[in-house]
Amino acid sequence: MRAAIIVAALTLPTFVCAIGTSPTSSATVIIVAGQTTHSGAAIVTFHRVVSDSRCPLNVNCVWAGEATAEFTVQVKGVSGRYQLQLNDPAKRAVTHRGVVVEFQELVPHPVGSQPTDPDSYRATIKIR
Repeated sequence: MRAAIIVAALTLPTFVCAIGTSPTSSATVIIVAGQTTHSGAAIVTFHRVVSDSRCPLNVNCVWAGEATAEFTVQVKGVSGRYQLQLNDPAKRAVTHRGVVVEFQELVPHPVGSQPTDPDSYRATIKIR
């Protein structure tokens, strides 16, 4: 009985690690413009912010605005380039060869009339 408990204890961590690295697991990643990340079978590159018309932090706006960012998703050697929109649920995520990439957040947020340095953008994406 004691040997069975030891064997079970030694194999459990391996089983848990295998679950965390399966291609069907999900990951939330913060990625800098120009950077590439890997999750399961997917390779995702955040190229740039195409447009950012979100309401600045210190301004009262009638409309929340929109941010559009460009990503490349590669799965099993097949790539697709997509523009995802932060505030439009229909354009917020893409499914590429069975992998879903969802654009969840973009920082920094605009401030007044100050321009945002394109290299300072960080996108939060969920890959599942």
